Amino acid sequence: MNVRKRGFTLVELLVVIAIIGILIALLLPAVQAAREAARRSQCANNLKQLGLACHNYHDTYKTLPFSSTAPSMWWPHLFDTDGNDRMHTFNELILPFIEQTALHDQIDFSTNVFHDPNLSLFSGMRFPWQACPSNPYADSGLDKWGGPYDTWPGASPAACYAVCSGPQAVDGWLAPGEDCRTEHGNASWCMWPGTDWNWNTPAHNPGMFGGRNIFSCKFGLVMDGLSNTILLSERNSDMWRHYGALCVNFPGCPTGHAINTKYSRPNPIDGWDWWYNMGASSYHPGGAMFCMGDGSVSFLSETMDFQTYNYLGNRWDNEPATLP
Repeated sequence: MNVRKRGFTLVELLVVIAIIGILIALLLPAVQAAREAARRSQCANNLKQLGLACHNYHDTYKTLPFSSTAPSMWWPHLFDTDGNDRMHTFNELILPFIEQTALHDQIDFSTNVFHDPNLSLFSGMRFPWQACPSNPYADSGLDKWGGPYDTWPGASPAACYAVCSGPQAVDGWLAPGEDCRTEHGNASWCMWPGTDWNWNTPAHNPGMFGGRNIFSCKFGLVMDGLSNTILLSERNSDMWRHYGALCVNFPGCPTGHAINTKYSRPNPIDGWDWWYNMGASSYHPGGAMFCMGDGSVSFLSETMDFQTYNYLGNRWDNEPATLP
């Protein structure tokens, strides 16, 4: 008696494999979207904690911290008579308010962050509260070209979040194609070439933080309202060596560049073209995360109106723009 064995034909097997492949192709974007949503949620939480740290700092000292204590060339009187300018950053100053008091107490504030013992203290250290989970370089300690983030000089942990310095250009210069007079038509809400980024005196800085000078803002100086003014911005840590958390040079993130503006350069580490990629940016599709002065966190689209964006960056322009 012949027993007939049952089984799949080759055609049937191929059809099943094709169906499985189609299902995976349909599910993969959903899985990736879910993962990105989770990463974005963690990013928002990081910004929220930094925003709360700023508020707690203000409650304690009645002012926000400096973006950095590095004076610019316009303020030579801020250097000590011994020639030591004791440069430190926002990220060091807020450590006690993000449960990092032990680390803060090990810092020698009588000398620069890029001198020992501070340089050795931070060597190889990572700041997880400064790492956006969507940024693949944030935890490596190296940017995407393999170079270290610096403190000016010296190595630094990466920083995916920066204080907002408002509608300013970098050292008074906008990146190529970002001249507000020609590109955006109204130089009153975006500084243009020929204007230094200190805006005459530190107190005249348009943002809640200075770009790189001795300016600390009280909440009472935010005339447009805390909920209408950007406090902290997300910024790609991999784009340039000065994006280290301990870099005293260029700590402020200006709104003078549109969100996710990127200029093509083979390797920013090799040059001093500091006007590249200084604005808010992220690895999140379509925009970046921002923390407002009231501590709320929002995702702003890279296609939002540029003038509105600069109004949000300015604390006292009498244009209290609301979030789109």
